[in-house]
Amino acid sequence: MSDMMQDLVYSGPEKTGLRVQQANAYVLGILWALGSYEEYAGTKTISRYFQLRHHRPYFLQVVKQEMALQTKIRTVRHNGKPQCRLNIYNIDMEYLNWLGWQARQALERNYPAMSVGHRDFILAYLEIHSKLDTTIMFKRYKRFRLRIYGNMRFLAELTRVLAAEVGTGIKKPQQVKNRESGISGTLFYQSLRELQALFKYFYNPPLKHFDHEYYEKFSNLLRQWPN
Repeated sequence: MSDMMQDLVYSGPEKTGLRVQQANAYVLGILWALGSYEEYAGTKTISRYFQLRHHRPYFLQVVKQEMALQTKIRTVRHNGKPQCRLNIYNIDMEYLNWLGWQARQALERNYPAMSVGHRDFILAYLEIHSKLDTTIMFKRYKRFRLRIYGNMRFLAELTRVLAAEVGTGIKKPQQVKNRESGISGTLFYQSLRELQALFKYFYNPPLKHFDHEYYEKFSNLLRQWPN
């Protein structure tokens, strides 16, 4: 696969013809983490679009900027809380499916078929579907950890990519049954060496796009690690 295969090719926005946009791997990570393909049947026509939803506007703003979209980010109430939404029309679903994209509710989801751009893709995914926190071991020892959430198949492929890219150990996803999406799971990274290696991998050198809130939380976690 050529280096250009890290890029998704889009056509849009719908009101300005078929301008072709290329999205970097960070945008692909957002699409993988948040995207859903929607169909809405009106009285005369069927509207088809790719939709992104998140409680924060940041990730949608990056996609809108990188893809030069004219569609607006809308804020709606969902389960009593504000939710940001961005519709992407005329997206090249054939190419997206060729990369291995499946709906978030699919029983199996693949890691994308890409040979480069892993750092950007994985960071975007982690910023959306991971948690940095602490746990107490044996009622006295504080342990810091990174938990990554997702489909079991996707996580199994993700941990192998991280092992090849960063040198971390290959983890076994811990299975969690989810009524909405079939089988989902969690990856755990808990050693100081591995978390330091992941931090260096993602942020040195700096990427064009990254969530500053996530960066600060990751940085603070490492600074607080007990000696």
